[in-house]
Amino acid sequence: MKSMTKLMVVAMVLMAALVVTPVATARPVSDGDTVFVGEDDLNLTAVFNNGTAVGNPGTLVYYSSTTANAGTVGKTIPVTNTTDFDLTATEIGSTTGTWYAFNRTPFTNPDAAAGSILVSVPSTNLDVLLGTTGTTSVNGKTITRDSSIRFQVDHNVGSLPGAAVEIRVTTPTGGTLTQFEGEFLDKANMTLTGKQKVQSPPISLAKATAGTYTARAVWPSGTPLYDKGYDSKPVTFEVTTGALAVTANKDTVVRGNGFTVTVTGESEKLYNVTITNTGANLPTIPTGQVGVTNVSGSSATVKTTAGGTRSVQFDTVTSTKAATYTIKVEKVGETTINDEVKVKVEEGSVTITSSGTGTYYIGEEITFSGTCTDNKTVHLFMTGPNLNANGVNLEDLRNTYITKRVEADDTWSYKWNTGDLLKTKSLDAGGYTIYAASQPVLKDGLSIAKYATASINLRSGFVTATTSGAPSQGAIS
Repeated sequence: MKSMTKLMVVAMVLMAALVVTPVATARPVSDGDTVFVGEDDLNLTAVFNNGTAVGNPGTLVYYSSTTANAGTVGKTIPVTNTTDFDLTATEIGSTTGTWYAFNRTPFTNPDAAAGSILVSVPSTNLDVLLGTTGTTSVNGKTITRDSSIRFQVDHNVGSLPGAAVEIRVTTPTGGTLTQFEGEFLDKANMTLTGKQKVQSPPISLAKATAGTYTARAVWPSGTPLYDKGYDSKPVTFEVTTGALAVTANKDTVVRGNGFTVTVTGESEKLYNVTITNTGANLPTIPTGQVGVTNVSGSSATVKTTAGGTRSVQFDTVTSTKAATYTIKVEKVGETTINDEVKVKVEEGSVTITSSGTGTYYIGEEITFSGTCTDNKTVHLFMTGPNLNANGVNLEDLRNTYITKRVEADDTWSYKWNTGDLLKTKSLDAGGYTIYAASQPVLKDGLSIAKYATASINLRSGFVTATTSGAPSQGAIS
C-alpha cells in the first residue's frame, strides 16, 4: 500500500513538472542598444550599471527637451526589476527615441544617467513581387499562372535576436498555408535578425488555383513580438489562367472622338494590336502611350503590366470612314493565340434652330444655335435673294462661311446682328436659308459633310408718321 502511495506521489510530481511553463531567457541589453516596443523579459542590468545584482530597481526617463547638463522630463517608467523588464506600448505611447536609465534620483541631468536605450516601434511590411528578380509589386493586382512571385518583408528589427515571421497565405477556397506551392514560408525560412529585408524563394504559380489570395507576415509563437499587434498588413493578388482577351470601352463612337481597347493576357508579355480593316482613313493609335511601341498608323506592339493588362487609345477624326472596325490582338511569336473586338464608328449629326418666330425685320439680332457631334467646329453660311447661289458669309456677304467652336457638351451658338449689314451691304427682304455644316464647305461641298438648315424671313424696316389735327385759327375781326 505504501509503495502504491509513493508511486502516486512521484507521478503527481512528474505531471506537475510537465505543466510548468519554461522560464523565458531574458535578452541582455547593453548601453545604447535598440529595444522594441512590445518586447518582454529584457535584462537591463548593463544599462542601469547595476553589476550582477538581481532585482535592482531603476527608472527610465524620457526628456521632452534637453540643454547642456539639464533636461525637461517628459515621461518616466519605473523599472522594478532591471533583470526582467517588459516594454509595453501602453507605457511608451508615442514617446519613442532615447530613454535614459537612472538608478537614483534626481533625473534633471541626462548626463548623470547610468546609460540609455533607443526605443523603436517594430515595423514589418509585406509585399508580393513579380518574377525571380526586380521590384515590381503585384499587391492588389492580377497575375497569370505563367508567372512566379516572391514575398518580401521590409522591417526595422534586424537588431532583434530571434526575430522571425511566417507568411500565412489564405487561398481562394479559404485555407491558410505556410507552405505555398511547394515553398516553406515558416519562421525557420523567414528570419529577420541581421537583415534589412528578407525574401522568399521564387514561387511558381503554374499549378496555383485561379482566384484571389491574401497573405500576411505574422509573428508566430516563440518569437519576441508574438501576439503583440505588429503583424504586417495583408497583401492580395489574383491568379488567372492568362487566357488572351481584348475589350473596348465603347461599342459605338461618333467619329472625331476616341475609344480605348484593353488587352488582358499574361504578365509583362508582348502583344501586337492592329485594325484588320483595309483602306484609308482608319482610326489611328497616337504615339507616346505608356507600354505601347512600334506604332504605325492603326497597329502597335504593347507590353502588358504585371497584372497582365494594357490599354491602348485609338483616335478618330471627322474624315475617319464610318464603318465597323475589327481590332485584333495576338501574342508576339504565337499568332494562334489571339482575340478580336469590334467597334463601330458613326457619322455625327448637326442641328440648327433660330430664336423667335422665324420672321424678322432687317436690323434685328437673331440667335442661331444647335448641336454638332461630327466635328469640333461648325460652319455657317446662307443663301437667299440676290446672293451667290453657293452661299455667302452672314456678316459680309462674301462667298465664304463663319466658323464657330462646338462646346464640350456638343452645343454651339451664334448671334447674328442683321443691323451691321446695313452699314456696308444691302440685304433684300425675302426668304433666306441658313446652313450649319460640320465641314468648312459651301453648298457645293455638302456631300462630304453633315449639315442642317434653318429658314427665316427678313422684312424691310419702316417708319410711320402721323400728323396732328389742323391748328385752330382765331376769328377774323
